[in-house]
Amino acid sequence: MSMFGTLVDSLATSFTLRSGVERGYLFRARYRVKNVIGWSDYSPIGYILSAVKPSIPPQPIIVKASATNIAISILPSEDNGGTIITSY
Repeated sequence: MSMFGTLVDSLATSFTLRSGVERGYLFRARYRVKNVIGWSDYSPIGYILSAVKPSIPPQPIIVKASATNIAISILPSEDNGGTIITSY
């Protein structure tokens, strides 16, 4: 994993990283700011998971049905979006 930084001497209040981002990776980020007195200390490290919503799972399959019960099989999503799916 590479480490890199960007120095922007402006009044920008946001930054978007547009390259080198792949789903499923956990990124560490920190920042500091500059005013007329000088640079601040670095912020605490924040963690950002590059993920999106998982795909919709396939339609459930009826395994067994009776007058009072039904058993279904829930299949997993084909695309987890870059992170572990914890519940359905």
